Amino acid sequence: MTWFAVYEATSRKLVSVGTVVADDSILVAQGRLKKEFAFDPSGMIWNEAIQDFDPAPPPKRVTDIRDFLNLFTPVEREDIFELVTINKQARGFIEYAKAAGSVDLNDAFVITAVNRLETAGVIASGRAVEVLA
Repeated sequence: MTWFAVYEATSRKLVSVGTVVADDSILVAQGRLKKEFAFDPSGMIWNEAIQDFDPAPPPKRVTDIRDFLNLFTPVEREDIFELVTINKQARGFIEYAKAAGSVDLNDAFVITAVNRLETAGVIASGRAVEVLA
């Protein structure tokens, strides 16, 4: 099935998306253009600069701090809490999460912090991927 994006000719702002659109002459008279796609662009984001769709960003995976900490084993949590008392970066991460009131598992800072826990040996090899999954 062919899909079309109809957008303003001057601003390039998306007007509509569908499988049936007006003839080119009607669109041009309205100051609009269309672009054809071989896929359903639902859920994608219109990029005005290139008059094309960008993939949708991954959905936020937000959890509260307690649920985030429960992603770790009891031993891992104890080691994290011990690390927080002696390591400025670990303490900064916990303060960051507390200030936000939640933890977004797609946040670059969170991903880096969890990977650092693995690198430091606080959590076992491969656990960062499991925690962030």
